[in-house]
Amino acid sequence: MTTDTTGGTSSTLADVRIFPAVPRARLTDLLAPARAGEWWEHKLAPVAGTGYASAVMAGGHLTACVGTIVLTVGALAICATYVSVLNEVTDREVDRLAGKRNRMEGRSPLACALALGVIVAAGAAIAVLAWRGQPALVGLYSGAWLAFTLYSAPGVRFKGRGLGGLICDAAGAHVFPHLLVAVAVLEHLHAGVNPAWIAAIGAWSMGAGLRGALWHQLGDLDADLRAGVRTFARADPGRARNAGRYFAFPLELAGLVAILALAPGVAAAALLAPYLFLEWRWAARWNLRLVVVTPAVRQRIVMHDYTVAVYPLAFALTAALRHPADAIVLAGHLLVFPHIARRLAADSWHEIGTVVRARLRLSRARFG
Repeated sequence: MTTDTTGGTSSTLADVRIFPAVPRARLTDLLAPARAGEWWEHKLAPVAGTGYASAVMAGGHLTACVGTIVLTVGALAICATYVSVLNEVTDREVDRLAGKRNRMEGRSPLACALALGVIVAAGAAIAVLAWRGQPALVGLYSGAWLAFTLYSAPGVRFKGRGLGGLICDAAGAHVFPHLLVAVAVLEHLHAGVNPAWIAAIGAWSMGAGLRGALWHQLGDLDADLRAGVRTFARADPGRARNAGRYFAFPLELAGLVAILALAPGVAAAALLAPYLFLEWRWAARWNLRLVVVTPAVRQRIVMHDYTVAVYPLAFALTAALRHPADAIVLAGHLLVFPHIARRLAADSWHEIGTVVRARLRLSRARFG
C-alpha cells in the first residue's frame, strides 16, 4: 500500500486482485480426490514409453510425433482424474465400513455431480476436437472411460463381481491407454497399424494390468472383507495368487519380449539383465521381499521400476541415438517424470560404488 497526501491510503496496481487468493490448504483439499500422486508417474510414464517405442518401431522421429504423445498422455490424465474422483464418490459408504479415508466424504451430491461433470466434459472435448474423424482413437479413449465406469458406477459396479472387475481394472488402467498411444503414433506417422505390434502391446499391457489389479486386491483383502466387497481376490485368494504368478506375469513377460524384438528395443533389452541383477541386490541389501503379485510388509515389486522408468527412457534413448534431435524428448521426459528415474539412478550408483569398493578392498588385502 502507499500513503496519499491527505493521510488516507490508495492501492497500487499490484494490490488489485481480480480473483481472490485460494489458500494452499483449500487448494490441496480441492485437488485431493484426483489422487494424482498415485498414478501420474506410475501409469503415464509407461504410456509415454509405448509412444516412443511405437515411433522407434515405425522408424519415425520422436520430434515429429511428440505432440501426439503429449496430447494422448494429457487426455489420459483427465481420464485418470475421472477414475479417481468416481471411485471416491462411489466408495464413500464402502470406505466408511472398511475404516478407510475417503476424500469425497462430506461433499454434497451437487458437488460430486459437478466435479464428475466437468471432468467428463473435458474428456469429451479432447476426443471431439483432437480425434475427430479418427474412430479408432475415439473408440480406444472411450474404452478406458467405459471400463472404469463399469468398474465403479452403482448398478453395474463390476468391482464387486469377481473376474469382471479384474478385467475392467486391467483394461481401463493399462490396455486401452497403451493401445491408444500406440495407434495414435502410428496413425500420425502414416505407418499403418502393425497387427503383431498391437498384439504385443495388448498382451504386455493386459498382463501388467491384471498383475497390478491382483496385487491391489490381495492387499485390500481385510478392508474388502469388512466392507462386504467380493472382489476376484477376496472370493478365492489362492486362485488370485496363482492367476498372477502363472498367467498374468508370464503374459506380461511374453508381451515385453515381443515388444523388444519387434521395435527393436536394443537399449531396453540390454538394460533388462543389469536391472534384474540390481533389483536382486537391492532386495538382499535392504531385506526386501521380491513380490510378483502377493503383497508383503517390506516389498519390492518385480519389474515395477523397469516398466515405469527404464522402459520409456530406453526407447527415448534409442530414438535419440538414431536421430540426435530426439534427445530433447528424452530430456523432457526426465523433467516431467523425474522421481523414479532419479531414485533408480541413485540406487544404481550406490550399488555400483559398493561393488567397486568391495573389489578394491579385496585387491588390497590380496596384494598387500
